[in-house]
Amino acid sequence: MEITAAQHEQSSTRSSQSREYLRGVEEAPPLPVWHCIWRGFVDSFNFVAPIGCLYNRDKVRYATWSCFQLNGIIFIGGLLLYHLVILQATPMVLRIKDGEDFGPIRTVVDGVYNLLWVYPMFFVCKIINSIYYQVIADEAFLYGEGSNSAAQKRESVPNLMYSLLVELLLLIQASVFTAIPYVWPLGLIYSCWLSSLYSVEYQWINLGLSAVERFTRFERYWAYFLGFGLFFTVLTFFLPFFYGSGLFGLLFPLYIMIGTQARPMPARGCGSLRIFGVAQLFASRIIKYFVHFVTAK
Repeated sequence: MEITAAQHEQSSTRSSQSREYLRGVEEAPPLPVWHCIWRGFVDSFNFVAPIGCLYNRDKVRYATWSCFQLNGIIFIGGLLLYHLVILQATPMVLRIKDGEDFGPIRTVVDGVYNLLWVYPMFFVCKIINSIYYQVIADEAFLYGEGSNSAAQKRESVPNLMYSLLVELLLLIQASVFTAIPYVWPLGLIYSCWLSSLYSVEYQWINLGLSAVERFTRFERYWAYFLGFGLFFTVLTFFLPFFYGSGLFGLLFPLYIMIGTQARPMPARGCGSLRIFGVAQLFASRIIKYFVHFVTAK
């Protein structure tokens, strides 16, 4: 198939995205903190990348539609069916009269439903989602590079395990803050950072950045990423856990594609914020003890 001059020029432009991205981020002028937060918030609505990716990449369309079916129709649909139909019809089916205590029976019904449907589907969705997310991230990267066969970077196992452990510890930290009265806004802030990190991490891995480099870069642009993750986090933060998880799985493919266009900028006069400091400290200690335990045998 012939490649026109326009197509060649477009491909050449896209193929330099990695270099332009890293150079542009490094050279971005510092801005006031609230300006950085606002720019991140505005960039989180950049739907140009998802539209272009969905239009030009068959695998992206398939994976995104599959995520919608799995999380939106099957998982959230199952939750709505239970709470709006089954749970309301149970007293009539069991012929429980008005005024009678439905509490003990409700507890049993909830337990059976959670055990047989919610918990298994939750973990199944997590596993399948991760596969689709990787496909979307790789295809979005290739689309940005203007290539159909570029090799993506792959993390080493130790680097991947360290990254997952740090992010897990940060998630626990955010959950603890959320559960404490009057401190929950801090949990919301950490959740915004986590959402942003999940979104841009695929792109940074494909650009060849190690886990430490990704965390260091993220901490430098903490204000921008606070705004970048705000809208997506608010959509899920105040929902019941499983509804929020289902909505996250449903919308995250779009957020991955938007993340490829994120252009962070440093906050003026603030420097880096050690968001991952505590998590990295504990992760290093855990890995150190684990290695010592294994080698001591």
